[in-house]
Amino acid sequence: MTIVIPVSGMTGQYNMVIPFFRGKKILITGGCGNLGLTLSEQLMGQECAVALLDTRPPQWASGCTLPKGWSFHQIDMASPDVWQGFAHQADIIFHLAAQTSAYRANADVAADWKINVQPVIKLLETSVNKGWRPDVVFASTATVVGITDDPYKPHGHAERPSTIYDVHKLAVEKYLWHYVDQLGGRATALRLANVYGPGALTGAQDRGIVNMMVRKALAGEDIVVFGTGEYVRDYVLTFDVVAAFLSAAVHIEDVSGRPFFIGTAQGHTINELAAKIASTVGGRTGKVVAVKHQPFPDGALAIERRSFIANASDFMHKTDWQARVMLDEGIRMTMQSLSDNAAERG
Repeated sequence: MTIVIPVSGMTGQYNMVIPFFRGKKILITGGCGNLGLTLSEQLMGQECAVALLDTRPPQWASGCTLPKGWSFHQIDMASPDVWQGFAHQADIIFHLAAQTSAYRANADVAADWKINVQPVIKLLETSVNKGWRPDVVFASTATVVGITDDPYKPHGHAERPSTIYDVHKLAVEKYLWHYVDQLGGRATALRLANVYGPGALTGAQDRGIVNMMVRKALAGEDIVVFGTGEYVRDYVLTFDVVAAFLSAAVHIEDVSGRPFFIGTAQGHTINELAAKIASTVGGRTGKVVAVKHQPFPDGALAIERRSFIANASDFMHKTDWQARVMLDEGIRMTMQSLSDNAAERG
């Protein structure tokens, strides 16, 4: 089954019926983040039961009624009892929850391990003790390969993580392969390139370089590019990422036991990105958006200077998924979403 998410408008204005999910019990960790809520909206109307797990309630919780069979659970993902009460309650887990700052991870390795690795270890323990074997689709990161020397390399990269955050993401992948090989579960990891774009109204609207630059441009602030700006990145829209997660669940038998890169296979330098945003936002507002260069701040991690383009051909072959929104259109959609959210916030 090919899963295509219509992108004719902003989040909340699209949905499609995917028969595979009918009657399924689903857990989404990090369910109140931008990606989690966008994924949740795609599952509305699918006649499935969804439990959203997060450390904080969603902003829309007040006065909002969840669909029948849905629930929200405010849970500390670092708790040793994170899965207590959920045994036998899920067919599929979309594991999105994470501490996502490489700087915070390097500064406090133990704290990052508790948030980013321990939950999966506890999941495996619960699997053994309770006989629970949900399918798991894990949000990993393309940066587990570390600092690549050739962004256009057509095939796989060696796994040489350069930050504790990436070490822990890779560790989770290895635990999941143990779950597959030794415990009889099914799991896959999606190594995401630079995710950006519109989504549900959350408290993290400055998440990611694209969203941050668009937000600053809309506010009349300068766009700042650190260093030469010639580092190449692969920017993939939230809608396409969500489609990849849904496709992975549908095709879990074909993708289990392996990681897959998720991206557009198109590279853009940060300079190109900044120029596109300045032009797009300037065309909307009628104001000149300045792009300025600054040296990297003291303490900047080497991973900031990486160049990488995701080769998603293996995943495309196994699932028929493909990225459908390229950067120019994605910037326009992000600009519209951030403008709408700013108006809603007043």
